[in-house]
Amino acid sequence: MRFWALTVSLLARDHDLFYEQGRERDPTLIPHALEEIAGANGSDSTDRLRIGRVIKSEWNLLGLYARRETAHLYDEDFTRHDEPSYPPRVWVWDHSEQTLLVQLDTRVFFDAEAAARGFTSLLTPYLAKHQVEVHIYPKVSEESFWNVTREFSSIQDVTFEYATPNLFGKTKAEMTEFLKMIRDSTNATVLTTKITNTDGHLHPKPEGAIARALDWIKDGGGRWSVRGRVTLGARPVTRSSGKQASIFVLPDKTVAIKADGYTANDLVKIIDSLRNEYTFHKKGE
Repeated sequence: MRFWALTVSLLARDHDLFYEQGRERDPTLIPHALEEIAGANGSDSTDRLRIGRVIKSEWNLLGLYARRETAHLYDEDFTRHDEPSYPPRVWVWDHSEQTLLVQLDTRVFFDAEAAARGFTSLLTPYLAKHQVEVHIYPKVSEESFWNVTREFSSIQDVTFEYATPNLFGKTKAEMTEFLKMIRDSTNATVLTTKITNTDGHLHPKPEGAIARALDWIKDGGGRWSVRGRVTLGARPVTRSSGKQASIFVLPDKTVAIKADGYTANDLVKIIDSLRNEYTFHKKGE
């Protein structure tokens, strides 16, 4: 079983108003929202993302997700009947890491960015009631950025998008202070930085601002894109971090998730097996 790991950040819709209204940080908003959504899916026949069958271990969650597909059935007279079907896939919420593990299935989500958009759309109406907005980004390796830059013979621009500091989670001190300053002076929830050399002579190096940006983004704090030419005279193309998302593989026989039965112990096994691969904590922290 393979998963994308998506970092979930909660940001105040209006930072000053949030505190003026006496609202408090509530780290359980995401698991509460996921449980509420799962209980409210109902029996509609739309093709929107659905989640359900949630079990909990402390504030960690395990559930199923699906989109409507059409099953072609044939009766004894060989007449075809089309019926809605919801083949289940697995998602896991790791509370301490604020990470959503989403079973990889490109029939439902083309890539990790699509999975992030799907769960963002699902969570947004519920979290808006609490005056917060959600930002979800895939975890990517730093090396994936350098692999992409090596594809190009010339680079015209590099764009970094950052979610400003997570209202309820732990973040990295150096970037946090800078992004907090931007947020406090503008109420921005996302900051985009574009670095350009119109002649195609941009040469990003693994140090300074680039290194800090990649360190933030690799743990799900934003996204990057690179635009340039693969060969001399070719049309400019763009490569983005969403296409390079890290994939985390659950060892065979760790769990056997079935739609009609799984336990809190299965949830614990999944998290214990994968957390060291996607944690944003450095060793010794």
